[in-house]
Amino acid sequence: MKTNIQILREEKNLTQSELAEKSGLSLRTVQRIEAGNIPKGFTLRSLADSLETDPRNLLSNPKRGNPINRAKLINVSALTSLVIPFGNLIFPSILTYTSKRRRERKN
Repeated sequence: MKTNIQILREEKNLTQSELAEKSGLSLRTVQRIEAGNIPKGFTLRSLADSLETDPRNLLSNPKRGNPINRAKLINVSALTSLVIPFGNLIFPSILTYTSKRRRERKN
């Protein structure tokens, strides 16, 4: 899954090296941030200035589904076998299938 920083960088046709040079950060820092580390303070401001955007636009979008919450929901749905026979197979399968379809539509 792409981060907001990676999306903005690609929209401006910049490589990671070019963004690192433009922002005054190391290439490794840019790579770590695009891999999922959350930038703070100076790093966040430098990236925002380099990408000509507000720092809040670089942080992850709260509307996106949290993969941990989805995994918890699938695990809890396995308990349905206590009420419905084979529910521990049916409901997690349905949840997994629908979440995969949502991700495919977003990409």
